[in-house]
Amino acid sequence: MRSDAVQSEPRASIGLKAATAGALIFLHFPILLIFLYAFNVEDAAYTFPPPGLTTKWFGELFARQAFWNALGLSVVVAIVAPVLRKLPMPAAYTVAGFVIVVLVVGTAIRSNVFAGGLELWTDTASKNPNSAMVRNNLGNSQFASVAEIPAEQIDERDARLALAKQNFEAAVHIDPTHDGAWRMLGETLLVQKKPADAVGMFDKTLALEAQRQLEATQRKTEQKLPAKENSVDAAMGRGRALAELQKPVAADDALHVAVVIACEIKRVLVCYHVCVSAAIHTQVLAKQPRVGRGDFLRLD
Repeated sequence: MRSDAVQSEPRASIGLKAATAGALIFLHFPILLIFLYAFNVEDAAYTFPPPGLTTKWFGELFARQAFWNALGLSVVVAIVAPVLRKLPMPAAYTVAGFVIVVLVVGTAIRSNVFAGGLELWTDTASKNPNSAMVRNNLGNSQFASVAEIPAEQIDERDARLALAKQNFEAAVHIDPTHDGAWRMLGETLLVQKKPADAVGMFDKTLALEAQRQLEATQRKTEQKLPAKENSVDAAMGRGRALAELQKPVAADDALHVAVVIACEIKRVLVCYHVCVSAAIHTQVLAKQPRVGRGDFLRLD
């Protein structure tokens, strides 16, 4: 009788099965992409297909104490949960309630550590000082926090910039190909009134981008890799540094490089604003009238 009832139940149509399969693929496809990009050689700008594969990110993950702490907690939960199920109901509720209270209190205490980006990355760097990404992010947070320090507190601002510089230097020492850290090191030196040193940092950033494009060509990639926005900022930073060194022609050339890269990645309006502002400041447009508003409008 039971088998007859089962056989009489209506079966899902092919359309319903296909829709269900499509929904499952749609939900799980992003997970497959995340798995793929776990092996990507790029650390900031992601292109498809990945320009290369590497396992170095797993090495960085396993070097982090936070990963092992989280893994240990997961193991403890996996062991304790079955034990709680075997306890009498009142005892199980008591233990579970105690664990929840401890976790809530611990989270509240830890939330003070992560009150802002600076606090977060300071704590992260103390646990994982050998990560270029962590040191770069800490430097970025320190650099950005300088704007929050009152202008009259010159010593405090200089000290914060010095810390940012140290972290950017640590990042490029750990990973010499970290173009973002090289650029921010240049920006920091520029704020510290060291434009000559800053030029070298911006040059290093642009050289890394050129090397990236060259390697893509050697791999016979079908199409040119899109330039990183970091390259636009590096070229503009180089132009500002050269302007402070009273080298208007060289500054003009650097700003034109920024324009070319910006056109490739659709940042023409942003680049136009920065380039023209810098050019007017150094009187480059008056002496070397090469780019006007009409030219930018045509490029756009």
